[in-house]
Amino acid sequence: MPSIEQIDKPTQAGWTAKATVSPSGDVQVAPAPAGTDHMLKQVEVAWYDDDRVKVTIKDGGPAVIRQAYLTGHGRPVIIDIVAEK
Repeated sequence: MPSIEQIDKPTQAGWTAKATVSPSGDVQVAPAPAGTDHMLKQVEVAWYDDDRVKVTIKDGGPAVIRQAYLTGHGRPVIIDIVAEK
């Protein structure tokens, strides 16, 4: 059974909203404050048996990958995507 845990945003954090999702269904969410709007509204994450992860940004185009960090074995992989205005 999936579990959802709401977490607080640290005061020094630069992000507006954040979700941490695992394939087991565990989710940690720090929601955006009421009235906050973002051009990229919904993100879908899919895990596959061949160890792929696919991220789909619903109605997200046009957008560009601004930065990608592929730092090495056992390290975080970070992809920074921004909507074109």
